[in-house]
Amino acid sequence: MDNEMISAKGERAAIGGYLPQFDEFAWFVYLNLINKSLSWIKVADPEAEKLDDIQYSTSSEVHAYQVKWTISEANISYTNFISLLPVILSSWQNLKRINVSKKVIPHLITNKKLSTNDTIKIGNDKIGSFHDFINEVWKKLRNKNAINDKWNPVIED
Repeated sequence: MDNEMISAKGERAAIGGYLPQFDEFAWFVYLNLINKSLSWIKVADPEAEKLDDIQYSTSSEVHAYQVKWTISEANISYTNFISLLPVILSSWQNLKRINVSKKVIPHLITNKKLSTNDTIKIGNDKIGSFHDFINEVWKKLRNKNAINDKWNPVIED
């Protein structure tokens, strides 16, 4: 493969990752513009740390996004997800210090499929996959629904 082909492949991959990010950004900006609620917008803001991909603010909220997009058939596993949580939390805390009068809402957007092949274990007991975790824990926590007790050690962790 010659250098032009390698370079073109890299450029296509980069654009493939940025295009959905900017599509999401454009949609949120448009909605808030027509609602006359947009205060500011930021892209690639170093103060936002990991939540730097997209940011927009209304008078009462800051929405900050980390976008993980791929043109491959990649999955996101529980291990990938929990490795992102501390940096997203740290970024959220930093944005809260900067925007003290506003609610800061972190977002993770991905087109990666939830892994069904990874295994979340407590000791030697298999609890489920990342797909199971999202459906049986994350979504239920978000909606304040009851969660099966088998997930308690994972939630505590």
